[in-house]
Amino acid sequence: MSKQQSVIRNYVQTLIDTTINTGVTLHDLLDGLALTEEDLKQPNFRLEMDVMTQLWMRAVELTDDPSLSLHVGEHMQLGSLHAFGPIAMNCPTLGTTIKYMIQYSRIVSEGGSLSCNQLDQSCHIEYQPNDGLYALTRHQIEGVLSTLIGIARMISTNDLNPQAVFSSTMCHAQVAERLNLSLRSLQRKLKTEHSSYQDILDTYRQEQSIHLFTNTHWSIATIAEHLSYLNLSSYHRAFKR
Repeated sequence: MSKQQSVIRNYVQTLIDTTINTGVTLHDLLDGLALTEEDLKQPNFRLEMDVMTQLWMRAVELTDDPSLSLHVGEHMQLGSLHAFGPIAMNCPTLGTTIKYMIQYSRIVSEGGSLSCNQLDQSCHIEYQPNDGLYALTRHQIEGVLSTLIGIARMISTNDLNPQAVFSSTMCHAQVAERLNLSLRSLQRKLKTEHSSYQDILDTYRQEQSIHLFTNTHWSIATIAEHLSYLNLSSYHRAFKR
């Protein structure tokens, strides 16, 4: 059995504290999740990523705050990141800090991998989520990036501001690449099965939607966002097809 991906307690606690500051109770936030107050008292506790994803979705739903991920980044302190914090504080340059932030990011969270392309006066940081029972939400990914930006600002004498933020879901070309196939080869194979990428994606989304509607307390809007629909209208249209 493979080891479950996880995230450190302090990052979980920062999300919880940020959510509670909006008026949400701890009981409502943790209700029904595989996470207890006793877990949070254990200094070496790590929360499984799938539960962390559920916690993020619950927090966003209860706060109704589209900027919750940014607030989490603002509240994160270097001292909360175990060895990751001292490493960042003792780097001689910001470039070195970013290098080690990427190298040791799994100390904080195993939910994805970071990469960096450094240019002359800027750098391009990319976060690629790992596969799990529940896909990481947009807010969850934004929380990772806002935390990184917050850390960089703490240790830099310059006024750092992101130039742009882009997000995307995997397209059929990326699926073909992961399968070591050309896009045309993938399309031909699907055609022989009388199927298409969109047909498979629609079926997957419908199955996941039924599963989440039946087994969670998430709202329709939360489920639609989790499954990467642009809006509720797109979600409803998909189920009418």
